[in-house]
Amino acid sequence: MKVSFIIPFYNSKEYLEGCIRSLMRIKNSDIEFLFIDDGSEDKGKEIIQKYQKIEKRMNVYSQNNQGVSAARNFGIQKAKGEWISFIDSDDTIEAEAYDMAIDSLRDDMDLFIMGFDIVSENKQIQKKKEEISIYSYDKSDLQKIRYGIIDRDFKLYKPYRYRETHIDFAGPCGKFYRHRIIEKYKIFFPVGITIGEDRIFNYKYCGLISKCFYSNNIAYHYFQNEESAMHQFKEGKGRDVICLVNEFQKTIEDDLISKKCLWQLGIRYYLVSLKMEFCNLNNQKCYRVRRKEALDVRKMDLVNQCFHYGSIWKIRIEAIPLALFAKYKMFFICDMMLKLKEFFHITASI
Repeated sequence: MKVSFIIPFYNSKEYLEGCIRSLMRIKNSDIEFLFIDDGSEDKGKEIIQKYQKIEKRMNVYSQNNQGVSAARNFGIQKAKGEWISFIDSDDTIEAEAYDMAIDSLRDDMDLFIMGFDIVSENKQIQKKKEEISIYSYDKSDLQKIRYGIIDRDFKLYKPYRYRETHIDFAGPCGKFYRHRIIEKYKIFFPVGITIGEDRIFNYKYCGLISKCFYSNNIAYHYFQNEESAMHQFKEGKGRDVICLVNEFQKTIEDDLISKKCLWQLGIRYYLVSLKMEFCNLNNQKCYRVRRKEALDVRKMDLVNQCFHYGSIWKIRIEAIPLALFAKYKMFFICDMMLKLKEFFHITASI
């Protein structure tokens, strides 16, 4: 078996059929589609079972709701392919580009990345005609990329960002990973972290390979769904965000640049926790409770360390005022800034 595609799904019936149809257009027969039902409460599984009757490459497995990390890990354990590729159930792919990628996979490759774009209900897919090329990154590139996976504003990471390359190193989708490397080094997605868990996976994986190949061919369409877990308010999400910083602290190498990147991540993710929970318009808790919860997180040893040793002046310029008030624990001003931006639909880039 050449490639195992792992597609976790949870209550994504509205988008699932489009994802399935795009995958079915892949012509290569030496592949399998592993759909992992993460305890869905809609009829997504029935949709897949309908398509199973005409698509023999498709398999579906079920588990109790444990989150996308556990679902992907379950898929890894079931996979039979030499390569593993992840797809989100609300996204679609370009089958012709994926066929080309599968044919391009060679013995000297350990990671192959496809180009991607971002689409929404108001933005349709626009196919670009350009000459398709395959490029490579060596060990020194991968080290800079690993720093950038921790801190996206790391200055040496700039040439590798999505804006410059149309590829993404943070998420797992649109990539082909060597199954044997994942198994040998036991690289799995950390369960219990609901935001940014894929960064840990890619950070570990990129540290184990010496070369990465990528194509400028736009093959993966990431659907920016405002109803997804990333965009919805949920109590406890503020602390969940900080869990990622904790996990990185346990994972990173013991060098100064890695530590500096971690400190910047801690600053940025504290601001994200304010935006997603403590200062969110949908948070119905009274001001006093929200303030206490936000400051409790701000006073955590790791977060305090990040603000002490990190630099608020190295994050994105539009987030510096918020970071400045957060540094000095001025919750009232942070609350007013974020709520006004949310009320007037001003994107708070952090």
